[in-house]
Amino acid sequence: SARGVSRAELAERLGTSRAYVTKLLEGQENMTVKTLVRVANALEMKVAMKLVPRQRASRPVTSGRSAGASKVRAAPSRRSPAKRVAVAARARR
Repeated sequence: SARGVSRAELAERLGTSRAYVTKLLEGQENMTVKTLVRVANALEMKVAMKLVPRQRASRPVTSGRSAGASKVRAAPSRRSPAKRVAVAARARR
């Protein structure tokens, strides 16, 4: 799990069941911003959000930093919301 915390330990920190934590982490349960903040707090992390304009599907995806390609996704991520948070947190270290 993220930051070396097991699902059971995360469930205990959140005051919920391991089954619910599993559903959150696997994307089977919708994660609200409130829940995301609770998870971040339990993992001693903070939540950082950024609102960016949507990319139109008809525009080609370009390569190179000058076009901001590092922030462009050609397809939606298949990772669960919790895994995207964990990946983003690791990338910021």
